Amino acid sequence: SLFFPKKNKSVVAPVAASDVIDEDEKHNSNNNNNNDDDDVTSTTIALSHAVDADEIMIENRQLETIYLANGSVNGSDVCLSNLINCTVSICDHIGALRMNHIKHCTIITGPISSSLHVEHLQNSTVNAIMRQCRIHHCTNSKFYIHVNSEPVIEHSDNVQFAPYNVRYKELSNDWKQS
Repeated sequence: SLFFPKKNKSVVAPVAASDVIDEDEKHNSNNNNNNDDDDVTSTTIALSHAVDADEIMIENRQLETIYLANGSVNGSDVCLSNLINCTVSICDHIGALRMNHIKHCTIITGPISSSLHVEHLQNSTVNAIMRQCRIHHCTNSKFYIHVNSEPVIEHSDNVQFAPYNVRYKELSNDWKQS
């Protein structure tokens, strides 16, 4: 399904380069088989190494599928920055979500307790539930949202909106917790 990435193609809360375990490199070094046919990177990072207790940073990624399972974010704030050609699925409730410099990505989230703040989004799709929505400097993008107040949209071009359309098993519980 769209919401669940292919096995061996996921990233869980990338934080710092020193915390990265590159499964492709690990596999290739074990098998001495270097196959460059697959452009998608597989990386796993422990959530306990988040930037601080309240924010999870996912930044500087290309061609990756990033999946945060239910219970892995647990109301923390999330920041997505400098992502290109990525799919980010967060099946959990989030405190606040900040996104900046996102290009050609699909972002799918569970409920956001406070606000979604988007800066410099291009050719991307966002699926999210939130109390407030601020969108600045976005072009050629689609938003599938449920928001409790009027969204603020500034300095944007060719931005389309439709109702939130994501479903996952724990969505009802996450919505109550947010």
